[in-house]
Amino acid sequence: MAGQIEHEISLRKQSEENRKQLVLDISHDLKNPLASIGIPAEIAKNIFKPFVRSDMARNSQTGGTGLGLAIVEKIIAAHGGNISLKTDRDCGCEFIIHIPKI
Repeated sequence: MAGQIEHEISLRKQSEENRKQLVLDISHDLKNPLASIGIPAEIAKNIFKPFVRSDMARNSQTGGTGLGLAIVEKIIAAHGGNISLKTDRDCGCEFIIHIPKI
């Protein structure tokens, strides 16, 4: 179907430095040009900070406060995990979440 963007989600167990963890990987279909927007590197380095937005045209009136990813990072950190982002302009986004396995 034209105009659809597909996402891939995977969950795997991983052992690293004597630490067992679960890894959740969420990414766009990077082969789909509609999904390959990405986030410029200069914005991506701060994307988990409050009030940072990748689309400066968006605001609280048009659909965003820039708090979503900051809240997600805090929740994951409260569970002993971390979140990272692999991205750049025109290459889509991949969010990787590491949470310790209990």
